[in-house]
Amino acid sequence: MTTDCDVVWLSVSPSLKALDRRVMKYLSASVRLSQWQYSQSADDPCSLQEVLALLHDYLEDKPPVHLVGHGIAGTVGWLYTCQYPERVQTLSLLGVNGNNIAYDWQAHYYARRRQQGCERRFVLAQVVRDLFGEQSISRAAYLAKLLERDLRHSPSPHSLLQECHVSAAGCAVPLSICNSRDDRAIAQGSFHRWKAWLKMSDRLWECPGGGHFFHHFYPHWVEERLLSFWDEATCPSLATLARATAAKRAAS
Repeated sequence: MTTDCDVVWLSVSPSLKALDRRVMKYLSASVRLSQWQYSQSADDPCSLQEVLALLHDYLEDKPPVHLVGHGIAGTVGWLYTCQYPERVQTLSLLGVNGNNIAYDWQAHYYARRRQQGCERRFVLAQVVRDLFGEQSISRAAYLAKLLERDLRHSPSPHSLLQECHVSAAGCAVPLSICNSRDDRAIAQGSFHRWKAWLKMSDRLWECPGGGHFFHHFYPHWVEERLLSFWDEATCPSLATLARATAAKRAAS
């Protein structure tokens, strides 16, 4: 992968950004990687439009970049790309629902609360198992605190009263979708729903494990997929030649 590649990793969940660090560390060895961060304060309106305006202030003087986002950060990347496609070379979405791009772990949490009518702490304990699998008591308590903070500081548009919906149709730039086979925060079948919207330039990959935060548990696999996608998107003729050469080598 050439280092002549400007990648912006979107982070709008300060409580969970540590889960992005492994794959970002690996990517930074191959590309020019920067991280754009947003934190929702108690006085800020919970508005994705405000987030998009701040992101545009950051990107408008830069050459077109490769955007990457996980979960609700992927939603932000999608909305920004649809609004300003000329500012984005490619968009990579990790752990994003194909039926509803805005459906994140918080939407999953609120759906559980509406169905069960339990207190927050009980539902958060269940969501920890959904997102991370079985954990020790101390580790589960720590993760539940991180999720509780994310409920306060992430601009997720969901609540007990409503679930926001964003259609997967309409992305004009090359798109890479990376999800996990055992992600319990995303509705089953949503990964294959992406196939209805894919263009010739788009790529779809399913990690065999790792849950909703698969990029934290399998950073090398995600790194390889992203680097390959950017190589092909920026120089498709070389990517085609490389595939043909590999096929000939395998056949000989």
